[in-house]
Amino acid sequence: MTDEILNKRVLGELSEQLSHETAEILLTRYEDETNALMTLLNSQQGKDAPVKDLIKYIHKTAGSSAQLGLSAMRHKLNMIEVNVNQQGVDALWSELGNLNTLWIDSKEAIRNEGFLS
Repeated sequence: MTDEILNKRVLGELSEQLSHETAEILLTRYEDETNALMTLLNSQQGKDAPVKDLIKYIHKTAGSSAQLGLSAMRHKLNMIEVNVNQQGVDALWSELGNLNTLWIDSKEAIRNEGFLS
């Protein structure tokens, strides 16, 4: 399942080009960014936030996911962004449970590769 969630080639290249320590720093920042997004989405503040602000945050996190090899998160966030733009914010709330599960699985996959202590 790790291969579906995490593009090991991208992560390996990142670690090789920048060093394992630098990749760890970037992934820790990504974890903080994504934890903040997930906390917001799972709060009343998120439910009350303007949709355009949520989409901006989702788009930013999808881009970070792509750069760091978190393919499934990138795909899910991009899909949510497109669906919200086409169908409205209910498309986000209907996918939130799946996104929560994917984020837990993604963090586990990163840890299994030796990042995020």
